[in-house]
Amino acid sequence: MKRLATSLAVAVFVLSSLAPPSASAARPVAEKVTVQRVALQHVNDGLGPKVMPGDVGINNYVTGNCGWASFYVTSNGGGGHARLEAAAGTSHVFPIVFADYRIDWRNNIAGTSGSITGQTFQYSWTWASDHPRYTSTGWVYGKLAKLFVRHQDGHACVGLTPSDTTWIP
Repeated sequence: MKRLATSLAVAVFVLSSLAPPSASAARPVAEKVTVQRVALQHVNDGLGPKVMPGDVGINNYVTGNCGWASFYVTSNGGGGHARLEAAAGTSHVFPIVFADYRIDWRNNIAGTSGSITGQTFQYSWTWASDHPRYTSTGWVYGKLAKLFVRHQDGHACVGLTPSDTTWIP
């Protein structure tokens, strides 16, 4: 019991020492850490990818007047292997029957880059495309550079270009 009381006293002392000096300076002890926050901090520190003219920055999920699009760069087992994942969904009444897309990626540390293009015929309210690639180790920036979808009624949607940056081990 004495041990528990001592532990509680130490915990209270430690927590009270973390308190801000005034109520106006109060901020949370721990901030939510996200991949995007870490990537942006690395960019600001000069450790991450350089943002080139025309880049939209880190924005994995975007919406528009026809629906949404997402893009993620994830590690695919290490060794410089990445997975480039693009997806879109429609808010239109009719399903997507055709998608034409281009994915651009680069690794500024290794000096590698590439583009992936494709066309898909389908009948669905969502579209997805998954591409494993060897990108080399480093910060890999990628974006869904072009997305054109046609709906069953002939309506077309364009212009959603999400992007992502991730460290690939």
